Order: sequence, then structure tokens, then C-alpha cells
Amino acid sequence: MNLNSKLKHKPVLLQEVLAGLNPQTGETYLDATAGGGGHARAIAQFITDQNLTLIDIDPQTIDSLRLEFKQAQIYNSNFARQSEVFLRQNLTFDMILADLGLSSMQLDQSDRGFSFRHNAPLDMRFNNQQGLSLRQKLKDVDETTLSRILKEYAQEKHASAIARKIIIEQPQTTFDLAQLVKNVKIRQRHLSKTRFRIHPATQIFMALRIWLNDELSNLENFLTIAPKLLKPSGRLAIISFHSLEDRLVKLAFRDLADGLYDTSFLLKDKKPIIPNSKTIALNPRCRSAKLRFLHHI
Repeated sequence: MNLNSKLKHKPVLLQEVLAGLNPQTGETYLDATAGGGGHARAIAQFITDQNLTLIDIDPQTIDSLRLEFKQAQIYNSNFARQSEVFLRQNLTFDMILADLGLSSMQLDQSDRGFSFRHNAPLDMRFNNQQGLSLRQKLKDVDETTLSRILKEYAQEKHASAIARKIIIEQPQTTFDLAQLVKNVKIRQRHLSKTRFRIHPATQIFMALRIWLNDELSNLENFLTIAPKLLKPSGRLAIISFHSLEDRLVKLAFRDLADGLYDTSFLLKDKKPIIPNSKTIALNPRCRSAKLRFLHHI
């Protein structure tokens, strides 16, 4: 990561995260999805690098994190899997954060295939050294499964038509896929020219990324483990960008805080914290972010 990448990276809801986590001198911090290190950089001003533990699945970010946070404990791993290791090791933390969004660096790297702003091979893996790329996985998926994924994850009413076209055409690049989706939606609306509020492929790209990286299952696993990693008076923060993610967080936090008989957890707010119009204007990528906190009593 070069200096320009760091400058372009804007951690989402940073002031709100700092206010909710309320870092104090001597406390420990686990960043489960460290990415460009924006949140960790701010937290380190209060607690120093040596009290930081950072996880990121993307090997391209790890070297940069290690260069910047020289005294931190840094792990190149899946956040749910590494949290399970911490649980077995009886490690606990005062603050835990999981930012479930893509970092600016991942979106801006033209060869990663996360964004249709660049023409690139359809990859979309968080760790592009492991597993199948999206292009490879689309070769084996059946139309029914793909349609269900697009319907559930993208809430796409033309899911069947888009899935059928993907299976037939087997798009190779981000531009191929984006144009395919746009063409299907225009045709389904029986219009030669259609204006879209956002690009018609936006939700499709997110749905396929979530499916490829098994993001919902990883989040479910993390939500069962993370509260057990909190010290007494510890704080857990999760930033989600998709309605299915936020629902999982909301229900998990509610179940922990609303125990029928006794509970060790407290919800700071029942409603998520969302960015205001000024924040969105400064960082449009945060427009769908939702931040929730869980406190250990």
C-alpha cells in the first residue's frame, strides 16, 4: 500500500466508532477486519501499537499493516477462524471491531474484480491466493442455485433472467458482467433507454462477492465467538453494509442482551448508527453502513 492509497482510505463512521468503543489507556483492541488500518490507526492514538491485534484475510494488506503497526500482533487469516483460535487460547479484549465492508484499496485495485469501474477478470476473492475465482465458480453453479443467490442476497426481482444469461454467456470480466446485468434489466422493463439511480449491477456484484467468500456464514460464526472474547466492561462494534448482515448482527446482539433470566450484555442503542448526509457526501461508499454496539456488563 502506498501513501496515496492510505490517504484515499477513509475509515467508515470513525468518530462514531471511537465514541462507542471509548478507548482508554492500557486497554486492548482486536480489529477483526483491519483492511487499510484506518480504525486501528485512530485507536492506537489512545492505547499504543503493542495493545493492537489485527486480522485481515487479504495477503496484499498484511505487509503494509506490519510495516505501519510494528508492535501489533497481526494475523493473515479469516476473521471467524482466527477468533476461534483466540477463544481456544483464552484471549480476551477490551474492544473488538469488525468492519464488514471492502476497503478502498480493494475497490481501487483494478485487477481484483470487485468493482465494475475497472475492466478486470472476475475474481472477487478476499484472498486471491486461495480458492476459486468468481469466473471459475460460475462455470460449475447451476441456474437454480444462482437465481436463488441473486434473489436472496441482491433482492433482485429479475434474478432468474440474470442467472440464466450468466450461465449461457459465462462473463469473463467485470465489464462483461456489468453490461450483461444492465441489458437484462432494460429488456425486462421493455425499455430501450432506462435511467437507474445507481448502476443496475451494483447489488449483483455485492451478492456474488458475498456468495463467493461465504461472508454470511463467516459472520454467523464470528457472532457466536466474539462476545466470548470480551473482557468485563468490553465493547464490541460491527459495521455492516448489507441488510442480511445487519439482520444477523441485530438478532445476535438482541438475543445476548435480552436474556430471559440473566445476561452479561447490554445494547447501547437498539437502532443502528448510520452516516449523516455530510458524512456520505465526504465518503459516498459509506452510504449503506450500519454500526451496532454490544457492551459486556
